[in-house]
Amino acid sequence: MAKNGFDDELEIIGYFTWFWMFVFSESFRKTWLGEFKSDYWLGKIFNVIEAVSSILVGLVGPLFLIYYFLLK
Repeated sequence: MAKNGFDDELEIIGYFTWFWMFVFSESFRKTWLGEFKSDYWLGKIFNVIEAVSSILVGLVGPLFLIYYFLLK
C-alpha cells in the first residue's frame, strides 16, 4: 500500500505543536509528565524518542530554516 505523505505532514505538525505546548502550557506539561511517570519502561523509551523528535522538529528545524533562508 502506497503512502501519500499526508500522514507524515500531520505527524510533523503534531511534533511541532506538542513541543511548543510543552514549553508554554503548564497543564499540558503536567499531564505529559504524569503519563510518563506512570508508564512502563518500554513506553518511557518511546516517549523519550517522541520528545527528542519534538525538539528536533519544534526547535532545531525552525532554527535551521531561519539560518538557511535568512543568514546564508
